[in-house]
Amino acid sequence: MFEVNVPYTTANLGPGFDCIGLALSAEARISVEWQEAGVTFHGCAKKYKNDNHLLLRAYRLGMETIGLPLRGLILDFLSMPPIARGLGSSAVCIVAGLMIAKEAAKEAGKEMDMEMMVGLATKMEGHPDNVAPALMGGCILSLMAEAQIVLQPIAVHESIGLMALIPPFELSTKISRGAIPEQVQHKQAVYNVGRGMLLTQALASGEMDKLAMALEDRLHEPYRFPLIKGAEEIREKMDELGAVRTVISGAGPTLLVVFEKNTGFEEKAEKWMQQAYEPWDVFPWTVQQHGAWVKNERK
Repeated sequence: MFEVNVPYTTANLGPGFDCIGLALSAEARISVEWQEAGVTFHGCAKKYKNDNHLLLRAYRLGMETIGLPLRGLILDFLSMPPIARGLGSSAVCIVAGLMIAKEAAKEAGKEMDMEMMVGLATKMEGHPDNVAPALMGGCILSLMAEAQIVLQPIAVHESIGLMALIPPFELSTKISRGAIPEQVQHKQAVYNVGRGMLLTQALASGEMDKLAMALEDRLHEPYRFPLIKGAEEIREKMDELGAVRTVISGAGPTLLVVFEKNTGFEEKAEKWMQQAYEPWDVFPWTVQQHGAWVKNERK
């Protein structure tokens, strides 16, 4: 028996649309035990208990890639990110499935290196912005150049704080992506390019004035904020309380508040959210520097 741990992730960070992802200090935990055949689910909603589960599809892809026969699994989902909230739930499932295959490979004397893992995960997810930090930890800039996946870690200054505001409703990625226009004006693209380049520097330096500017976006957030009930009011209030910037986490509807630590912002923001948006969950998280890992390895 062993336990697979995969960090939740947030993607985009404003102008880093489909390019920047970050591992958060909250983890999915899945207990795994081998059995002779078949799959037994525990702690999983009934509608997901089938062979089409994303974790199982990733597991099968991993086993097929390394040339091993499938083994039966007993899966106990101890904790998972909420679905369709913009916290990398699909990336978690994909990475967890590949981590299980990696354990099987290790027992068989085979290896699945990080390049293979990222490649397989990206093949399933369609883009690496969530799966890369889920596997590697930290903040990762990713891009796809034809068949090549290019990954560049980005430092995040210790003074930068993060707060996730999770609403009690879902927003499907399909609807969220459908709200974005297929074409934008050249000046809007230039606006984002400049801020995206500044973002990598501002995250590393912790210069809050530059970071506030660097987190602005005109490619996706203007079209997605109206889809999230209460988001505009929350963003305005977070600004009033001293946030650096409030952005949409992934495709939403979770909001990610970026703030400067040790300023008293965190307490004020949590108090206001409890009063004005009590059904929302508020989590002060940090950047997790390590990616997916396994504990209690099979003895």
